[in-house]
Formats: sequence, C-alpha cells, structure tokens
Amino acid sequence: MSASGLFGAAAVLWCLAPVGSAAQAPAARPRAIVATDVRELPADQQIIHALSRLTFGPKPGESQKVRSMGLDKWIDMQLHPERIDDSAIDGFVARYPAINRDQNELLRQYAEQQRERREVRRDRTDSSMSGADSVAMRREMQQRFNLTRQVVTQLQSSRVARAVASERQLQEVMTDFWHNHFSVYVQKGQAQPYYLNDFDRHVIRPRSLGKFRDLLGAVAQSPAMLFYLDNARSMADSGRPTLSAEGRQRAATGRGSAAARRQAMRRAREMPQQPVPRRRPGLNENYGRELLELHTLGVDGGYTQQD
Repeated sequence: MSASGLFGAAAVLWCLAPVGSAAQAPAARPRAIVATDVRELPADQQIIHALSRLTFGPKPGESQKVRSMGLDKWIDMQLHPERIDDSAIDGFVARYPAINRDQNELLRQYAEQQRERREVRRDRTDSSMSGADSVAMRREMQQRFNLTRQVVTQLQSSRVARAVASERQLQEVMTDFWHNHFSVYVQKGQAQPYYLNDFDRHVIRPRSLGKFRDLLGAVAQSPAMLFYLDNARSMADSGRPTLSAEGRQRAATGRGSAAARRQAMRRAREMPQQPVPRRRPGLNENYGRELLELHTLGVDGGYTQQD
C-alpha cells in the first residue's frame, strides 16, 4: 500500500472513532507508518552475515570465536592480515615442491625442455640412434614436461587450501576477486604456467587489500600479464621514425615547410634504391585495449580505438 493509502486508512479509522464530551481532550493525530523501518540484525545474525560475506564461509566453531572476540575487532583484524599468524597454512603450502621453486629456475628448465625437444625431433631422423635410446630420451622428456602440469595443479590446490584453512580469510577472498579481474590464460603459451606462481605470490596477494593504483601498476609490469597480452613482443618499428626524431627534423627544417618537403622528396628520388628490410611487428596495442576495456574504464569508457 502506498503512503497516501496508509494515511487515508488512518483518516477513516479516526473518523469512525467514538466522539467524547466537549471537555474531553481531542484525539491525538495518528502516527504515520514508515514502510522502511529497518531494525538492526541480532548479534548472532550479524556474525553469520559477516562470515558469509568476508570469508569463504564459516568454519566449525568460527561463530563462537568471533562472538568471544567481538565482531568489530575481528573485522579490523581481517583488514590487517599481517597481524594474523598464518604459519599453519604456510607450512602446509610449503610442501608443494613445484610452486616453491624459483621462477627463473623453472624458466631455465623450460628452455632446456625446448632444446631437448628439438634434439629429439632431429635424432628421430638419425638411423644410428637405437630404439632403446630413443625410448629412454622420450621418457626423460615426458618427466620434464610433467613439471608444467605440476605447477598448474599445485598452484590451484594451494589456493583451495588457503581458501579453506587460512586465518586471513578476507585477504583470500580479495585475492580470488583480483585474480578474476586481472585474469591470465594458463594455455596462452607453453611458458605461461611458469609465471603464475610469481603472479599470485608477489603481485596479487600482497596488494589484494591495498590501493588499486598500486595493484594495477604491479600487474602491468608482471611477466605473467606481459606474456599473456603480448606486451613482451611489443617494440618500436625500426623502419619508421620515432616521434622525437620527427620533432627534431621539423625543428631543423622550419617545422615542415613546403620547401623543406620538396627538398626531402628530391633527396629521396636521387638515393639509390635499397632492398626493403623486414619490418618489425611494431607496437602491440593488445594490453592497452585490455587496460581500458577490462581493467579500468570499461567498454563504454569514452575512449576510441585510436586512444
């Protein structure tokens, strides 16, 4: 019922009320009924609500723990994960061998795998290589290639373990959120999995509760994102002058006067023809597009493809 309907019903009831004597005080005006009368949740429901929104779900005994500590104090503690002892889950995750190796070491091993793969392909055409040697080499290569799968599965398993058992629950929720926002595709290329652990441990997780600008800058410089969005292959085209070189030329020739342009065209015609060198791919705008469309402004952010 609308507010006007409520007032109308109240007025009808007031009109139907019995009339007292003249000396009797006039009846009080009925109080308006407010439809948005919100009451605060009971304490236990507040705790369940907070645990449902700020964690991956309450664990057994978690509600009692928060009640004894106080909800405000628990929320403040979750906002400062560095104050929370999380050594138990850290010790558990330390038992994953693949994701606890140095990223540079993994990349060196990946380079060795690629080199050995090329050697095996070359040796398959060599009749002097025995069948047993070929089988042994393929078996060794398969063991090395399994490392890629181990890195991916162990990283996924460790994130699930932290979501279940970490005491820093809000940090884990926000880490998962930012991983989805700054997503990278594991099958982008064969080297991509080796960047993922560093991306999780040193880029996303330590900045998950910090300033967005700091996180955005760290993501932009991370090897995982550079490789995924092709920025690692972005380079200036050596066959085209840079903006600074063009500016210097305009300054030296009177900012591109007609006489200077005619002189440049005459020199070009007089120069002997040289074979056209192979041009480099040039600047890659893939990351710039994702930065504007997905990471910051959105698809309808007011920019153009030229931007």
